[in-house]
Amino acid sequence: MNDLYVRAVLYLKNGLQIIRSYTQRSINHTKNQKNASLKAKKSYIWLFTHTNVCLLKTNGQQALTKLYTLAQRIHNNILIPNAIALKLSALSFSLAIVLFCVCLVHASQPFGAVGADKGVAFTTDSIKPLAIGDTIPQALWNLPLQMVQAGQEGSTTLTLGDYKGKLIILDFWATWCGPCVASMPKLDSLRQQFRNRAAILSITDQEIKTVTAFFENRLRAIGQKGHTLLDNGFFKHIFPHNTLPHYVWINANGVVQAITEGKALNAQHMEMLLNNNKARLHTKIDKRHTYNKALSLAENLRTYEYPPLFETTVWSAYLPGAKGKQMLIKDKEKNQICLTLLNTTLLKIYAIAYGGMSAHLFNLKTFMKLNVANDSVFTTNRKGSDYLEWAQKHTFCYEQRVPRADSAYLFENLRLFLKWRFPYKATFKMVKQPSLVLRHDSRFSLATRGGKPSFSLDAYHLTMRNQNWIHLLNRLKQAWQNEQRPLIDETKIAGAVDLDIRANLRDIQSVKKALKKYHLQLVEEERPVKMLVITDQ
Repeated sequence: MNDLYVRAVLYLKNGLQIIRSYTQRSINHTKNQKNASLKAKKSYIWLFTHTNVCLLKTNGQQALTKLYTLAQRIHNNILIPNAIALKLSALSFSLAIVLFCVCLVHASQPFGAVGADKGVAFTTDSIKPLAIGDTIPQALWNLPLQMVQAGQEGSTTLTLGDYKGKLIILDFWATWCGPCVASMPKLDSLRQQFRNRAAILSITDQEIKTVTAFFENRLRAIGQKGHTLLDNGFFKHIFPHNTLPHYVWINANGVVQAITEGKALNAQHMEMLLNNNKARLHTKIDKRHTYNKALSLAENLRTYEYPPLFETTVWSAYLPGAKGKQMLIKDKEKNQICLTLLNTTLLKIYAIAYGGMSAHLFNLKTFMKLNVANDSVFTTNRKGSDYLEWAQKHTFCYEQRVPRADSAYLFENLRLFLKWRFPYKATFKMVKQPSLVLRHDSRFSLATRGGKPSFSLDAYHLTMRNQNWIHLLNRLKQAWQNEQRPLIDETKIAGAVDLDIRANLRDIQSVKKALKKYHLQLVEEERPVKMLVITDQ
């Protein structure tokens, strides 16, 4: 009985989220809009009245069954089919909110013969986070989840229970997560291969408008559709994680069998878990230690049981659970400036020492050249748990605090420290390199038309309004992290511009094509490039 009431309330809540998302968007007026809006208003009033009658004049299973039937009817027959045509007035939307509040009030109270200890309240606190070996609770199987798809207006609803008896893999992702986006074709292939035996359900806690825009841009850019479930934070509470992508494997018996990173998701492992409910995969390491900026690195280190300090200069080994981070912190109280590097590769440390704080943000291959006998101590191509194993030996933490008046010495001191600590020599040299040269036909101005500055970006769409030209260059450098050729700007453009680029930003050819409408050319030519060359002493 509790599950039935929970599903009714969540169906109503899901319906309100759908309507709210469409009332916030600009909708084209249609001939049927007036009729559809009137129909919706009448439906809300009818549902509000009948729900109260069944709650107040009946008890137990009859009331729950009636509420569930009504909720399904309004959700499936009114909200979903008319979502694009509706532009509800304040009155109808207010009625919807009142209805939802009434449902929640009753959900927190006992019904008739049902005791207070068997109430129907359903919150994230009612289900504790699940770990490997835990069984999925019944309420979670019945929880309605909103799905959005590329090329489809509105949304549909499903539950985990729709896939009960199959291997279920929850794929937690986000539009800003590069590995998540890159893995989408692989997920589609696995869904097709195991369509009768397993379900891979992508799920995100981002807003519907963000996800919808991403899928629309992806469909236009590469012609591939996509779909995802929307999570209001409940699933992240049940399956907590700090990093993406994050995969939760639920076997046919409804037991959490594995929690893994991206590389574990493949046909071989899926087949193994389908044939053996007791099989185990390598568990994802997903610890996070919060770094307190108000404390020095040495003080933060004392919150760990390990590792020890190498020297009193606050230079330490890898900190388990701490996110790799590089910070320049201004301490106004102490009138100091602090350079802090956490779990940072030697390659990035050298880049910062010789190129400043922004140097490590871009592709180091275009800025640095390694001429050393063993370059594996500087960088690696490993991912996931393999990277963590490497990082424990080859990443470091460093911190130095100086008076703000001496801030110019921060990077000089780091360079001196590296010369003392490591057997390498770093010098700048001009090296002739194949480069990506960006040119512009000056007869066509890109100068902004003014207006409020805005910037929007996902993997397939970049828009700039009244934004500095340098933002485009920086975003392209970040998108082309694995590109060996440096990006050379020869456009002579300066100041604010307006741009709307629809392309797969990781694909140079796609970007090259999109830039043509702005009379921008991207060509490959050799150019002398200033590079930091690191050699053995």
